[in-house]
Amino acid sequence: MKSGLYPNEQVIEVFGEQVKWPGLGPDGKFTNGSFTDPLIKPSFIPAETLNLLLDNMQRVIEEAGLEPNNIEQDQLLRALRARKTVNVSGKRAATLVVGTALSGHTFAEVDYLCDGVDDQEEINAAVQALPEGGGKIVIREGAYRITANIVVDRGCATIEGMGASTVLAFTGAAVFVNGNNVTVARLYINSSISVYGNGCTISGNTCNGNLRGIYIGESGNSIKTTFIKIVANTCNENAYGIYVDSSMNTVIDNTCIRGMGREEDYTSAHETLEVFGKKNFVANNYIMGKNYKNYGDATNMFVNNKYN
Repeated sequence: MKSGLYPNEQVIEVFGEQVKWPGLGPDGKFTNGSFTDPLIKPSFIPAETLNLLLDNMQRVIEEAGLEPNNIEQDQLLRALRARKTVNVSGKRAATLVVGTALSGHTFAEVDYLCDGVDDQEEINAAVQALPEGGGKIVIREGAYRITANIVVDRGCATIEGMGASTVLAFTGAAVFVNGNNVTVARLYINSSISVYGNGCTISGNTCNGNLRGIYIGESGNSIKTTFIKIVANTCNENAYGIYVDSSMNTVIDNTCIRGMGREEDYTSAHETLEVFGKKNFVANNYIMGKNYKNYGDATNMFVNNKYN
């Protein structure tokens, strides 16, 4: 029988007595001995065996790019997660799956398993695990509890949920898209999606009950974001349903924007759809509660929008 990581059994002399060291059982594994028969002794655990185990675990942690320590209880688990995202060729996997144990998902089914506490940590780790050229993260059905921002700074990345069954429950946080050519799709969130990258697509999401449902900002150094597509989303009960702060060539199409209530319920600080910038195209949207406002120039186009 091959011993594997277990030590080889040998007979040594201890104080003039021949004893088996380390005293393995018939199966070659450690044993507790007998609590009723003193002649059946428990095994010793040699220091060499403990060192071998720790050295191997430390190597796994280091090769995952982590710093081993004697405090954190989940470092081996995090190392295994990181290694799982690398395929046999040594390249990072281009598609990663996030699930939650609260919905019965297991590590056998997903690459990153959330536990209902600070679930943004697993989602953000999945983003960073994507290859430099981008890839896709699928967030499976379930309720995810988000207590800090989800940051998508990997270019050409896609974050896709499973529609209304992928619920991201935010507390004081939001989705921030800082990478270029990013797609965020089919998420149901009680917060906002803020876009600061260029060439991004925001599609099929529901954004509820926040200051802004979807926000398009500047890409940095007061440079307008460009070529953003906002398609087939639903923005409910936000102070600003969609706020295009500074953008060029943004398309807003086939989106339902439901405001805080009736026209008289709004103050000057509430808008369903507010557009700054220029050369933006807004078409085929259903706007309820208060009509859109164009604070940009005349190159912004508004076509076939329905207001109720």
